[in-house]
Amino acid sequence: MEFNDLQKECYTTARQNGFLNGKIDVPQEILLVICELAEATEELRKFKTIRYVYYDNLDKPLGFEAEISDAMMRLMSLSEGLGLNIEDMIIKKNEFNKTRKKKHGKKF
Repeated sequence: MEFNDLQKECYTTARQNGFLNGKIDVPQEILLVICELAEATEELRKFKTIRYVYYDNLDKPLGFEAEISDAMMRLMSLSEGLGLNIEDMIIKKNEFNKTRKKKHGKKF
């Protein structure tokens, strides 16, 4: 599946599940992405590995990778809802970043 198609599919699924309906509250959506990243951090703290995937009693995948995926899907859904072409921008930003100094001239 192509990136933009996946972005559209994530948005459709989010809307079917009651998210991103009506006017999109961008700050709220960004905070939900941050929450998913915090959950990924908790999974890493709990299991000390990024490779451990486990399942709950509903067969929902859990673990670091699952939480990172949730964050990505929220970003892709938000981008689609706002009409952003994130695939194109990722390509442009990556090309620009190839021209930058190591660590962009910063300490970390």
